[in-house]
Amino acid sequence: MSIRFISALLLCIGLVSSACQQDPLPEPAPDRSRSVWSADFMRTKPGQQERYLAFVDANWVALRAEALEAGGIVSYQVYVSDDTTAGWDVALFTEYADEAAHANAETVFRPLMDAHTLVLIDSLSGVGPDNPLKVTAASLTLRSPMGSLPSRAELRVDG
Repeated sequence: MSIRFISALLLCIGLVSSACQQDPLPEPAPDRSRSVWSADFMRTKPGQQERYLAFVDANWVALRAEALEAGGIVSYQVYVSDDTTAGWDVALFTEYADEAAHANAETVFRPLMDAHTLVLIDSLSGVGPDNPLKVTAASLTLRSPMGSLPSRAELRVDG
């Protein structure tokens, strides 16, 4: 066999090998037409929003990230508003795949909460006189036929 033939053969094998190693097809987008959103609208005390958001990030967001990784939820969002006329300034959203997943939330979150060590921010426990919340404006469940979160402009709840 000539060197040219061997070189050509190796080149062909390399091309076939690289063609077989194409990136896998992307996973299809989740069907969000049956999504169920759990929403909590909070009003923080004056000067306490930053502290409360740090507490939310260390605890609420951390648990949602674990639940997302475990497949118990589809997504989560934290919205912050500077609108002083609204009944809330922090909104917490959790998206579930459907009604069944929403109904199963306790089963998903209980073990995560039991394993989670509550992270205090400047001794903030979120209860009693240390509570940075003025009032919980609303807690509700949204069933969106489009499966999308309302825009920030649509999020207006008067408490």
